[in-house]
Amino acid sequence: MIEEISKCKFFIGVDSGPIYLASALLGTDYIVGLENQKKHNNFLPKHIVTVPVLNYKSGVIFKQIKSMEGWL
Repeated sequence: MIEEISKCKFFIGVDSGPIYLASALLGTDYIVGLENQKKHNNFLPKHIVTVPVLNYKSGVIFKQIKSMEGWL
């Protein structure tokens, strides 16, 4: 998993082990967390950008990545 994530420019994921591994490898500026509206199980650090999935609208994640530094 370390080898595959280290090949990525960005990582999009839920609050689980791989997102923390990705944040260690890539830095939190390149992480997008998919967020459940029920935050009682969500422990993502506040500085990780999150996108709500309950009322997801097409293109939101792409727009978020475009706005992040170094997306090209």
